[in-house]
Amino acid sequence: EKTQDSIDDIKFFLKQSILSAIDEGYQYFASGMSRGFDLIAAEMILSLCDDYDVHLISIIPFFDQDKLWNSEDQAVYNNILSKSRYTICISDIFYSGVYYTRNKYLVDNSSKVITYYKNSQGGTKYTLDYAISHHKTIVNIVNTQIDLKL
Repeated sequence: EKTQDSIDDIKFFLKQSILSAIDEGYQYFASGMSRGFDLIAAEMILSLCDDYDVHLISIIPFFDQDKLWNSEDQAVYNNILSKSRYTICISDIFYSGVYYTRNKYLVDNSSKVITYYKNSQGGTKYTLDYAISHHKTIVNIVNTQIDLKL
């Protein structure tokens, strides 16, 4: 039996949330291009490009952010970048706060945020708090999973 947090479930609810946004007229989707949910979401957008008029915008915090990643993650990252409609690089080099700047940029240039958030601290919490304070629509697929399983 799958757990609530299985990767297949996450991908299923992510896809449903993206398709819902497409039905609402969204065509451009941005990813912060971090390992984990960001890359999964970016790959999901790219998988829908043949069937829907959608485009991926990759927002990378700094040039070569993937240089310390394992080769598998680097391959996924570079494949996504090569297929992105646009790539925006926040900084040429790493600096303290570059992820904050990237996250702020993502929120400031979006009207809807699709996320996977489980009451953790850190960048995701900060970004969601920032999005809420700026009156963005939030779709948390963790909540979607819980609601749909009741």
